[in-house]
Amino acid sequence: MTPLVMEKLKALMKRLDDVRKQFKFKVEEKYLFVYLEPHKRGVPFRREYVNHHIKRCVEQCGINKPFHTHLTRHTMASLVAGHCDWKVLKARLGHTDKTTSEIYRHLTSEERLKPLEAFQILEN
Repeated sequence: MTPLVMEKLKALMKRLDDVRKQFKFKVEEKYLFVYLEPHKRGVPFRREYVNHHIKRCVEQCGINKPFHTHLTRHTMASLVAGHCDWKVLKARLGHTDKTTSEIYRHLTSEERLKPLEAFQILEN
């Protein structure tokens, strides 16, 4: 986690602790992303809710492409693939089987360019 992300998460946890001191939560476990409305206070967001909310935000920004939270996983894999060893990325994604990992491996432009580079070396 980057320092900025950690800072934001700590601020969120503090804010939730402050709210928890003022109001009773329906769920005692400490989740990060919860409803704050009185009838659902403390109940964790469902994945469908988060996906729907993000889709609305994406649409409001004028982006006309399909979006769901799982795409952020692909984005992360694409962004970091060129900066770390494949084994590190695979571990970060929590993959143990080869088939699932191959889904993400194809995302890196660097990987896609390697065959071309091999031919360029042969040409020179």
